[in-house]
Amino acid sequence: MTSDDLRYSSHNLKIKIHRPSREQTRELILQKSEELFRHFGFGKTTVADIAKDLDMSTANIYKFFPSKEAIIEASGERNLNAMKESFLSADKSSKSAIERMEILVLTIFRAHQDIFRNEKQVYKLVLTAREGNWACVRNFHDFLLQSMTAIVEVGMKTHEFRTGNAVATAKLLLNCLHPALDPLLLRDPSLDMNEKSVRAQVRFIGKALQ
Repeated sequence: MTSDDLRYSSHNLKIKIHRPSREQTRELILQKSEELFRHFGFGKTTVADIAKDLDMSTANIYKFFPSKEAIIEASGERNLNAMKESFLSADKSSKSAIERMEILVLTIFRAHQDIFRNEKQVYKLVLTAREGNWACVRNFHDFLLQSMTAIVEVGMKTHEFRTGNAVATAKLLLNCLHPALDPLLLRDPSLDMNEKSVRAQVRFIGKALQ
Protein backbone atom coordinates (compact mmCIF):
# COMPACT_ATOMS: atom_id res chain seq x y z
CA MET A 1 0.00 0.00 0.00
CA THR A 2 1.46 3.32 -1.07
CA SER A 3 1.25 6.62 0.71
CA ASP A 4 -1.21 7.71 -1.95
CA ASP A 5 -3.53 4.92 -0.87
CA LEU A 6 -3.47 6.25 2.69
CA ARG A 7 -4.08 9.82 1.69
CA TYR A 8 -7.61 11.04 2.28
CA SER A 9 -9.10 14.26 1.06
CA SER A 10 -11.31 16.07 3.50
CA HIS A 11 -14.38 15.69 1.32
CA ASN A 12 -14.00 11.89 1.27
CA LEU A 13 -13.73 11.55 5.03
CA LYS A 14 -17.20 11.17 6.44
CA ILE A 15 -17.64 10.92 10.18
CA LYS A 16 -21.12 10.18 11.42
CA ILE A 17 -21.87 11.75 14.77
CA HIS A 18 -25.07 10.61 16.39
CA ARG A 19 -27.00 13.55 17.71
CA PRO A 20 -30.12 12.89 19.73
CA SER A 21 -33.32 14.26 18.26
CA ARG A 22 -35.19 17.09 19.91
CA GLU A 23 -37.72 14.63 21.30
CA GLN A 24 -34.98 12.38 22.68
CA THR A 25 -33.28 15.32 24.39
CA ARG A 26 -36.60 16.45 25.85
CA GLU A 27 -37.21 12.94 27.16
CA LEU A 28 -33.73 12.84 28.68
CA ILE A 29 -34.38 16.11 30.49
CA LEU A 30 -37.66 14.76 31.85
CA GLN A 31 -36.07 11.51 33.02
CA LYS A 32 -33.32 13.36 34.87
CA SER A 33 -35.81 15.83 36.31
CA GLU A 34 -37.98 13.05 37.70
CA GLU A 35 -34.93 11.35 39.18
CA LEU A 36 -34.03 14.56 41.02
CA PHE A 37 -37.65 15.23 41.99
CA ARG A 38 -37.83 11.80 43.62
CA HIS A 39 -34.61 12.37 45.53
CA PHE A 40 -34.86 16.03 46.55
CA GLY A 41 -38.49 16.93 45.85
CA PHE A 42 -39.71 19.07 42.99
CA GLY A 43 -39.80 22.14 45.24
CA LYS A 44 -36.07 22.02 45.99
CA THR A 45 -34.84 20.89 42.59
CA THR A 46 -33.73 23.75 40.34
CA VAL A 47 -33.23 23.99 36.59
CA ALA A 48 -29.54 24.49 37.33
CA ASP A 49 -29.50 21.14 39.19
CA ILE A 50 -31.04 19.39 36.21
CA ALA A 51 -28.63 21.04 33.78
CA LYS A 52 -25.61 20.18 35.93
CA ASP A 53 -26.53 16.49 36.16
CA LEU A 54 -27.00 16.36 32.38
CA ASP A 55 -23.80 18.32 31.70
CA MET A 56 -25.87 20.93 29.89
CA SER A 57 -26.27 24.65 30.24
CA THR A 58 -29.45 26.02 31.78
CA ALA A 59 -29.96 27.92 28.51
CA ASN A 60 -30.14 24.59 26.70
CA ILE A 61 -32.78 23.32 29.13
CA TYR A 62 -34.87 26.41 28.44
CA LYS A 63 -34.83 25.60 24.72
CA PHE A 64 -37.05 22.64 25.56
CA PHE A 65 -39.00 23.93 28.56
CA PRO A 66 -39.76 27.63 29.14
CA SER A 67 -39.70 27.24 32.93
CA LYS A 68 -39.25 24.84 35.82
CA GLU A 69 -43.04 24.79 36.15
CA ALA A 70 -43.30 23.52 32.57
CA ILE A 71 -40.93 20.66 33.44
CA ILE A 72 -43.01 19.80 36.50
CA GLU A 73 -46.24 19.82 34.51
CA ALA A 74 -44.69 17.65 31.79
CA SER A 75 -43.60 15.21 34.50
CA GLY A 76 -47.14 15.10 35.86
CA GLU A 77 -48.43 14.42 32.37
CA ARG A 78 -45.97 11.52 31.98
CA ASN A 79 -47.31 9.88 35.14
CA LEU A 80 -50.90 10.24 34.00
CA ASN A 81 -50.05 8.93 30.55
CA ALA A 82 -48.48 5.87 32.19
CA MET A 83 -51.84 5.16 33.85
CA LYS A 84 -53.59 5.47 30.49
CA GLU A 85 -51.17 3.02 28.88
CA SER A 86 -51.60 0.56 31.75
CA PHE A 87 -55.35 0.50 31.23
CA LEU A 88 -55.16 0.30 27.44
CA SER A 89 -52.73 -2.62 27.62
CA ALA A 90 -54.93 -4.47 30.14
CA ASP A 91 -58.28 -3.71 28.50
CA LYS A 92 -59.62 -6.42 26.21
CA SER A 93 -62.73 -5.82 24.15
CA SER A 94 -63.66 -9.51 24.43
CA LYS A 95 -64.31 -9.11 28.16
CA SER A 96 -67.72 -8.13 29.51
CA ALA A 97 -68.51 -4.45 30.06
CA ILE A 98 -68.48 -4.85 33.84
CA GLU A 99 -65.09 -6.58 33.69
CA ARG A 100 -63.69 -3.75 31.57
CA MET A 101 -65.10 -1.21 34.01
CA GLU A 102 -63.37 -3.05 36.84
CA ILE A 103 -60.09 -3.05 34.90
CA LEU A 104 -60.35 0.70 34.31
CA VAL A 105 -61.07 1.59 37.93
CA LEU A 106 -58.58 -0.85 39.45
CA THR A 107 -55.80 0.25 37.09
CA ILE A 108 -56.13 3.86 38.24
CA PHE A 109 -56.64 2.88 41.88
CA ARG A 110 -53.55 0.63 41.92
CA ALA A 111 -51.39 3.27 40.26
CA HIS A 112 -52.42 5.90 42.79
CA GLN A 113 -51.91 3.45 45.66
CA ASP A 114 -48.42 2.58 44.45
CA ILE A 115 -47.45 6.23 44.13
CA PHE A 116 -48.97 7.05 47.53
CA ARG A 117 -47.08 4.24 49.28
CA ASN A 118 -43.77 4.23 47.42
CA GLU A 119 -43.30 7.55 45.60
CA LYS A 120 -44.00 10.31 48.10
CA GLN A 121 -42.52 13.07 45.96
CA VAL A 122 -44.41 11.89 42.87
CA TYR A 123 -47.59 11.74 44.97
CA LYS A 124 -47.05 15.37 45.96
CA LEU A 125 -46.65 16.19 42.29
CA VAL A 126 -49.89 14.39 41.40
CA LEU A 127 -51.72 16.25 44.18
CA THR A 128 -50.32 19.58 43.00
CA ALA A 129 -51.54 18.82 39.49
CA ARG A 130 -54.93 17.65 40.80
CA GLU A 131 -55.46 20.66 43.06
CA GLY A 132 -54.23 23.07 40.38
CA ASN A 133 -56.48 21.50 37.73
CA TRP A 134 -53.59 21.41 35.26
CA ALA A 135 -54.26 20.78 31.59
CA CYS A 136 -52.87 17.23 31.88
CA VAL A 137 -55.39 16.51 34.67
CA ARG A 138 -58.27 17.84 32.56
CA ASN A 139 -57.07 15.70 29.66
CA PHE A 140 -56.91 12.66 31.94
CA HIS A 141 -60.47 13.26 33.12
CA ASP A 142 -61.54 13.45 29.47
CA PHE A 143 -59.79 10.13 28.89
CA LEU A 144 -61.65 8.56 31.82
CA LEU A 145 -64.98 9.84 30.54
CA GLN A 146 -64.30 8.63 26.99
CA SER A 147 -63.16 5.21 28.25
CA MET A 148 -66.15 4.79 30.56
CA THR A 149 -68.54 5.96 27.84
CA ALA A 150 -67.10 3.39 25.42
CA ILE A 151 -67.53 0.65 28.04
CA VAL A 152 -71.13 1.68 28.73
CA GLU A 153 -71.94 1.81 25.01
CA VAL A 154 -70.69 -1.76 24.58
CA GLY A 155 -72.67 -2.87 27.63
CA MET A 156 -75.83 -1.33 26.19
CA LYS A 157 -75.28 -2.87 22.74
CA THR A 158 -74.77 -6.35 24.21
CA HIS A 159 -77.76 -5.85 26.59
CA GLU A 160 -75.50 -6.27 29.60
CA PHE A 161 -76.72 -2.82 30.66
CA ARG A 162 -80.14 -1.34 30.02
CA THR A 163 -80.18 1.19 27.22
CA GLY A 164 -80.02 4.93 27.81
CA ASN A 165 -77.73 7.92 27.41
CA ALA A 166 -74.23 6.44 27.48
CA VAL A 167 -72.41 9.72 28.20
CA ALA A 168 -74.74 10.70 31.04
CA THR A 169 -74.47 7.19 32.50
CA ALA A 170 -70.65 7.29 32.28
CA LYS A 171 -70.57 10.62 34.13
CA LEU A 172 -72.76 9.19 36.90
CA LEU A 173 -70.55 6.12 37.17
CA LEU A 174 -67.39 8.21 37.49
CA ASN A 175 -69.07 10.27 40.21
CA CYS A 176 -70.05 7.10 42.09
CA LEU A 177 -66.53 5.66 41.72
CA HIS A 178 -64.84 8.94 42.56
CA PRO A 179 -63.34 7.69 45.89
CA ALA A 180 -61.39 5.01 44.00
CA LEU A 181 -60.21 7.37 41.27
CA ASP A 182 -59.20 10.51 43.13
CA PRO A 183 -55.61 10.45 44.52
CA LEU A 184 -56.54 13.19 46.96
CA LEU A 185 -58.81 10.82 48.90
CA LEU A 186 -56.03 8.32 49.59
CA ARG A 187 -55.06 10.54 52.51
CA ASP A 188 -58.44 9.95 54.16
CA PRO A 189 -58.11 6.83 56.37
CA SER A 190 -61.84 6.83 57.11
CA LEU A 191 -62.56 5.65 53.56
CA ASP A 192 -60.52 2.46 54.08
CA MET A 193 -60.31 1.80 50.35
CA ASN A 194 -58.72 -1.41 49.10
CA GLU A 195 -58.96 -3.57 46.00
CA LYS A 196 -61.63 -5.79 47.52
CA SER A 197 -63.88 -2.85 48.33
CA VAL A 198 -63.30 -1.31 44.90
CA ARG A 199 -64.26 -4.58 43.18
CA ALA A 200 -67.40 -4.83 45.33
CA GLN A 201 -68.33 -1.26 44.47
CA VAL A 202 -67.94 -1.84 40.74
CA ARG A 203 -69.94 -5.08 40.88
CA PHE A 204 -72.73 -3.38 42.83
CA ILE A 205 -72.90 -0.59 40.25
CA GLY A 206 -72.88 -3.16 37.46
CA LYS A 207 -75.94 -4.88 38.89
CA ALA A 208 -77.73 -1.54 39.12
CA LEU A 209 -77.17 -1.03 35.40
CA GLN A 210 -78.69 -4.37 34.40
